[in-house]
Parts: sequence; C-alpha cells; structure tokens
Amino acid sequence: MQVLPEPRDLPAPLSDAARLRVVKIAAACFLAALFVSRLAAPIADLDMWHEIALIRESIRAGHLLTDDVFAYTPTIHPLVDHEWGAGVLLYLVAPAGGSAVVALKYLLAFLTALAILKCARLRHTGFEQLTVLAPFAIPLLGLGYATLRAHAYSFLFFATLLYLLELDASGKRRWIPVWLLIFVLWVNIHGGWVMGMIALGLYWFEQVMRRRPHIHVLLTIVLSLAAVSINPYGFAYYRQIWTALTMSRATIPEWAPIWRDAPWYAVLFWVTLAVAGYAVAKRGWRSSPGALIVAAMACGTILHRRIVPFYAVAWIAYVPSYVGGTLLGQDIRALFRKREAATIVCLILAMFFAATSLLIGFWRLVVPNDPFPVGPVRYLADQNFRGNVMTAFEHGSYVTWRLYPAVKVSVDSRYETAFLPAMVDESLRFYRAEPDWRQTLAKYPTDLVLTLRQAPVASKLPGAGWKRVYMDKMFEIYARPDLPLSFRDDSGKEFQDVFP
Repeated sequence: MQVLPEPRDLPAPLSDAARLRVVKIAAACFLAALFVSRLAAPIADLDMWHEIALIRESIRAGHLLTDDVFAYTPTIHPLVDHEWGAGVLLYLVAPAGGSAVVALKYLLAFLTALAILKCARLRHTGFEQLTVLAPFAIPLLGLGYATLRAHAYSFLFFATLLYLLELDASGKRRWIPVWLLIFVLWVNIHGGWVMGMIALGLYWFEQVMRRRPHIHVLLTIVLSLAAVSINPYGFAYYRQIWTALTMSRATIPEWAPIWRDAPWYAVLFWVTLAVAGYAVAKRGWRSSPGALIVAAMACGTILHRRIVPFYAVAWIAYVPSYVGGTLLGQDIRALFRKREAATIVCLILAMFFAATSLLIGFWRLVVPNDPFPVGPVRYLADQNFRGNVMTAFEHGSYVTWRLYPAVKVSVDSRYETAFLPAMVDESLRFYRAEPDWRQTLAKYPTDLVLTLRQAPVASKLPGAGWKRVYMDKMFEIYARPDLPLSFRDDSGKEFQDVFP
C-alpha cells in the first residue's frame, strides 16, 4: 500500500481586519511618498537670504532693524518685515548647514499633514476617500514648499486652525486660548495669518447661518485682530499689511492667476474644484461645514497662484468627507474591497514616488549659479570691491547675504517690505532695456551692474560707456569706466555655493 505524505500545515488566511490594516499601511506609504516627492525640490529659495541677513545685522546692531541698511536706493520707512520671526528660526538652524534647513522644511510639512489628517478624522473621513482624492491636491500643496519659505509656517498654522475649528464644532471651547497663542506666533512669522482670519470669519458666518453658538467665535476674531499689535513694530504693522494686501503685484509671477503661471497645476485645480462642487451640490452647503472656506481659497487661487497651497490644505481637510456620502464615495470604497489588489497598487505607487524623491535628492539644499549669482559674488569678493551694485529683483538678497556691508544693492525680493512698487517696476524696466533705462542708471549712485547675459540691457550697456569686467555662463558685470577692476572670464567654470 502506497503511503501518502502528510499534508503540510498551510498558514491561515488573513482575516479581513488584518488585510484592511495592510492596505491602510500601503495607502499611507503611497501618500507619504507622494507628499515627499512634491517637497523635494532642492534649490534654495531666494527669500531666505534677506531673512537671515536682517537677523544677522539686527544682532550686530543690538535691536531689530526698522531702517533698511542693504539698499542704496530709496526704501520704505519704517521697515516692517512680517517674516522677521521666520528669519530668526532660519538663522538659528543655519549654522548646522543646508541639511538642517531641509529637515526643518520636512518637519513643518509633516506637522501640517498631521493637522490636516486630524481634522479629516474628526470629520469621519474614510481612508479610501483620502487615498484616492488627496493625490489630486497634494501637488497643489507642494507648490508652496520651496526650501525654505516662510509660507511653510503659514500652511501649518492654517491647517491647525481648521483642526481647532472642528473641535469647536464638536462643542469644545478650550481651543480658543491655544489659538490666540498660535496666532501671535503666526503674526510674527509670516503674513499668511490673513488667510487664517478669513477662514475664522467664514466659520463664524457658517455658524450664524446654521443657528449654532457663534458669539465666542466673534469674540475670538476681535481678540485675534487686537493680537496683531503684539509685534516688534507695533501699530505700524497694520499699515504695512494693509499696503501689502491692496497693492498691485502684476509683475510678480506667483501673484498671477494659476492657469497663467502654472498651467499644469491649473488642470489639477479645476479637477479638485469640480469634485468639491459635485459633492457640495449633492449634500447642500449647509450640510458641508467648511465649504465656504474651500470656496474662498478657490477664489483666491483663481486670482493668485500663491494662494493655491491654502486651498489644497482646506480641500484635503474637508472635501473627501463630503464625497464620502455620495455615489462617488461609494464607488471609491468599492475599489478597496479587493484588498490585495488595492495593496499592490498602493505599494507600486509608493515605490515610484520614493524613487522619484531619491533621484531628485530630497535631502539636499543646492545653491547653484542659476538663479543665484555665485560666480559674480566670488569675483567681487576676490576684487575686494566696495560700492553699489545694480541688481535684479531675484539676485539682490543673495548679494546682500554674501557681501554686505561692503556692497549695497539696488533692489531685492523684499518688494513691499522695503521697496515701493514703483522702485521694483523701475528695476524691471531697466533690465528689459525700456526707453527710460539710461535715466534709471543715472538716477542712482551705481558703480556696477549685475545682469543676466540674456537680459536686454546687457547688450546696451557697452554703448553707454560701461565696461564689462566679468562674465560666466549666466551673468555679466558692467562697471563705470573709471573703476579699476580687472576683467575675468569664468565662462568655462561651474559654480555652486554651500548654505549658509
């Protein structure tokens, strides 16, 4: 008689609860990898230079500067820098190098994502809706995470406010003193607190329309507006913010409508807006708390690309919960009933975006000769040059950080903080070589002109008697004829700086 082998013990199949946990982990890995890949741009932001330069010189002076010391052209008095707190934080981590700045960016982004998720959880948002819908808005949020812009703090505080408002909707009131402390920090770190006030006002209006308790929210708004005065500049801060809100920024790309400045992202914006419109139409706006906040941020995005990350924060926090009760929400949940297939898809996507982040070098902070004038700054340092340099909007802050006090610049990216809009417009016209460019050159005590090689004014300067003293692949420097500077051609060199 043939003896049959004993059957091997087979592992028990996973329960549905266990398979659900696995797919949730895979979904979390996918969303995290996607988020990191959208934050991974390694090039330093041009605003960070003037932020840390202000703090460096304020420490030397023994007080926070309210008069500009970096420009040789007319500047605004008093100087009210609403990003001074961000400059302090950046200055504190700068000695640890670029990796510390990158780590700070990811920390702020992680905390922002955590606040969004906690808000969504209070709204009973299913992970299925977040997994499918959030990827449409995450790239929009990633638009605001240059390394390291002060805006990153605003996204965190804005997301935290939405979470606190959900606590309020559940009847809890202890959020108010927490909010006021956060708000004072926000006011002193970045002017994005205005978006928080808009959200708070719209939440109050929604509570009124729903006939829910709202007086405490109104009092919180009043206290918040009063708390704006808790800053080093006092009541002058109100005037500066009002000027910043009402001035035209037609020449600044990020203040253009999103479809003009970032057309591919505009497609995602319209898709997310269509989803939000569908969900709110199905539920009704009274049954969609936060819909007015999403709508307000959408209107801001339509006008200015700079607002889109605030829209993305509000959209992820609110809209997936709206979708959950619609037919679309049912279809999304059906996709995850096949646990193994959903897990595999999520893991494949997670690996793809993780690989993308590795290729980009998500851990690096790069200071290349484009857009920063690394080569020209080294040339001026080698020449021990002291004087006034005409600079473009994008280049002045880096020159200041590296060469002040030996060198003063004509303009930099502080815009309404330090310069009247007319001054910035004049600089833009100069580099475009518009008819009044010679008058601009003669109007100020300029010693050198730093310009991109392809800028129209570069070909005009020799005809005006200015001599070229430096050139590389990106930049040229032109000097007054009486300046004894030797010529250097660095066209064959590659330049890259190291932060700080």
